[in-house]
Amino acid sequence: MLIVQQKQLLCTLINDYIRVASWGITNICIDEEKISFNVNGFNYCGDIIIKSDSSGCYNITIGKQKNIKCHLDELIDTLDRIIEASDDYLIQLENIIRS
Repeated sequence: MLIVQQKQLLCTLINDYIRVASWGITNICIDEEKISFNVNGFNYCGDIIIKSDSSGCYNITIGKQKNIKCHLDELIDTLDRIIEASDDYLIQLENIIRS
């Protein structure tokens, strides 16, 4: 059974589906402890694991090295900066479209 924080996380991801889809998200796994998936973004390609903690925050594990703690309202922006967004994001998109 999913806990409230996991349901809130799923709703947040679904509500911003365009940005989430831009991450090339695959292999989504949802269980009682975590939500995990694989991404293929401009800045990061690999595994993401998100777990909620008792304080209402979310612990994001990026690959095997990086751990970030954030609140739900920061989660999508935080993930997007790590996975996809950059200062030259529009130029990168234009190059993909032209190639």
